[in-house]
Amino acid sequence: MRKTFGLSITLCVFLLAGCNLPTRQAAPDADQIATSVALTLTAQPVELLIATPTIPTIQMATSQPTEPTATIAPQASATPTLTATLPAGDPRQDRGTPTWQRNMDDGKSFGLEEAYDDGNTRFEVSNGVMSVSSNSSNGFRGWRLSNPKPQNMYLEGIFRTNTCSGGDTYGLVFRAADYTSGYGYYAGFTCDGKYMLSRWTSSGTSTIISATQSDLILSGSNQTNRLGILADGKNISLYANGKLLETVTDSGISDGGHIGPFISAFSGGFSYALDEIVYWDLR
Repeated sequence: MRKTFGLSITLCVFLLAGCNLPTRQAAPDADQIATSVALTLTAQPVELLIATPTIPTIQMATSQPTEPTATIAPQASATPTLTATLPAGDPRQDRGTPTWQRNMDDGKSFGLEEAYDDGNTRFEVSNGVMSVSSNSSNGFRGWRLSNPKPQNMYLEGIFRTNTCSGGDTYGLVFRAADYTSGYGYYAGFTCDGKYMLSRWTSSGTSTIISATQSDLILSGSNQTNRLGILADGKNISLYANGKLLETVTDSGISDGGHIGPFISAFSGGFSYALDEIVYWDLR
């Protein structure tokens, strides 16, 4: 299922990966969203970056999927191994086999066997990356969720910016409550080298870490950064390229939830590639 929300614009488009809706008789495979549901949502812009006017809510029609097909196990990836070059203290060190890892060999884990484009945000998996782009210039936030619902984990994404500027933001959603509400934590980097953390619940959007400059983040277009999130109970630590940025305490969302990438654009032509998303359960 895919939905799209705008800044106080709620564009709800229920779209599902072709032939991959779970039946009610059998639970989905936790490793394969190909037999479950995935969606794209566009929601409020990051409130700490820009203020935008309120726009009436618009709801669009729903498309129906066909019956699910058999699950196919993901194949090995050609994504470069990071172990040999990890800096001292890197939270990825010595964690062993990941609980869940996707190197974008295909888009099944995110319901992207075909590209998704709602006119604001586009997601496509090809050539070993998830390509994400937005034509927004007012901070509309688009995201893509997968099936796992980790609670206490180290989560990491490897991002490569294409053309970007200023506050164009990319990052990861975690502890997302479900596929439709948009509630969850949003950790991100900006094109100009800032990091941030926000929480969205039924009470609204709250800034946990405001946009903070860091030399640990490679700024500008055509740069690669690793965004790491160590979430253990109410303690949340953000990492850039294996180095600690900041640790905060927040109890606003304590349950496990879905994970996935997001984009929030201000330049009108921002895009990036997600090379890998991976997590390790802490316990």
